[in-house]
Amino acid sequence: MVLNNEDKILMKNLYLFKNYSAKKLIKKFPEKGWKLRTLDYFLKKLHEFGSTGQKPGSGLQQTIIDDAIDEWRARLRACVRARGGNFEHLL
Repeated sequence: MVLNNEDKILMKNLYLFKNYSAKKLIKKFPEKGWKLRTLDYFLKKLHEFGSTGQKPGSGLQQTIIDDAIDEWRARLRACVRARGGNFEHLL
């Protein structure tokens, strides 16, 4: 189950300031439909790292993506040229 930002903020505040556990959160908000394992994972991550978001720079670097696109574009151009080159201007 994916938690939206509003739910994450609510859980974080109740966990940090009122010491709510995952079971207590489920009892308090049954209409949310949260799963115990989802809340356990979220609260464990919050307890261990103090945050649940990604750290800056932890994703795939844009230069890697750009290099991969350039490589495939070059391969595609070579294929188009080998077949007659009718659509090379679109690449």
